[in-house]
Amino acid sequence: MVTLSKWPWGRSLAIVPPGGTVEVDSIRFRMVKDYCYELGIREGSVLTCLTQNGSWVELELPPGKLIQLPREYAWFVAVEEL
Repeated sequence: MVTLSKWPWGRSLAIVPPGGTVEVDSIRFRMVKDYCYELGIREGSVLTCLTQNGSWVELELPPGKLIQLPREYAWFVAVEEL
């Protein structure tokens, strides 16, 4: 079996397709976690990806809150599909 990725999780928020709904499994690195917490993203949060615009991932949190997360941070957010 060939390993395609050395990431310690199966799926990153940075590659969720538009319209995809996911649950946050874990957030790596303290700086990324602190930034995500400021935006309201925590482990267990359910997010819907609206768009993947180059350097931003646009997301919707359940109460209808729209946020933009820099893609370089989104790579370190491990998610599970719902």
